[in-house]
Amino acid sequence: MFYGRVVVPIFSNGNVVGLSGRRLDDADPRHLYLSGSHRGVFNATAAKAHQCLIVTESIFDTMSLWQAGYRNAIALYGKDGWTADHDTLLAESGVTDIVLALDNDASCA
Repeated sequence: MFYGRVVVPIFSNGNVVGLSGRRLDDADPRHLYLSGSHRGVFNATAAKAHQCLIVTESIFDTMSLWQAGYRNAIALYGKDGWTADHDTLLAESGVTDIVLALDNDASCA
């Protein structure tokens, strides 16, 4: 299922609750998650350390921001990828500001 992809674990409460895979070439689908409902928020610990969160469209966008020094980024699960876990994260944290950093390409499922 994840052959030819870089695979990243998604954690919730210290446990792996999902996997995200990104193809190394341009074949479709480029982004892939385990089947079932999406659980966890990638880099959720950022909400404990920062009052402002940058919300990206994908885990790899968040990792790019992390590499550039922005440790306060979290990821959606692609378009329409806001989940109940995102709601819970914001409700339980001290986040006061959200910056959307969404790309301008065709939306992926």
